[in-house]
Amino acid sequence: MLSRRVITMAALLLGAVSLNGCGWMHPHSAPPAEQEPPPAPLQPLPPPAPEAAPEATGQPVATLSSDLAFGHGVVLTSAGKARLDKLLPRLRAAQGAHIVVTAYTDNTPIDTAAQKKGVADNNDLSQKRADAVVAYLTAKGVDPASVSGQGQGEANPVAPNTTAKGRAQNRRIEILIAPPG
Repeated sequence: MLSRRVITMAALLLGAVSLNGCGWMHPHSAPPAEQEPPPAPLQPLPPPAPEAAPEATGQPVATLSSDLAFGHGVVLTSAGKARLDKLLPRLRAAQGAHIVVTAYTDNTPIDTAAQKKGVADNNDLSQKRADAVVAYLTAKGVDPASVSGQGQGEANPVAPNTTAKGRAQNRRIEILIAPPG
């Protein structure tokens, strides 16, 4: 019978031979590793795309209550001017876009006092208010070629004209920045 020592030696020798055949037992027995190609040279970034006018989405950037901005007339109040002053930086930055000021009224007929002041009807009232906002914005540095005003009278109500609250919501000034083009 083979001695225990011989059997142990044979097992160790057999293990070493089989591991060497796998190529990972000895560091020099592994095949040379494939070399990775050198990284591509860095390319400069393309120039940034020109920025669109801020918020040039065609959606209103502001809606002002006509009651706040005008009271019952066609002359801007100090509160209306203050509200517009807060919008000026955004409107001045709208290079290349068109700023549209749209004024609306409720469906209540124009009273005698307004008629005496030269206001014919709700369309006329809304146009005079839109023109007043445009004049104020251009006097404060908004490019006159990029801003226009339109009066819509009682068209496009946002609330029913059947309540005082609804009529107040419909008396409004919307300012939007239209996309260029």
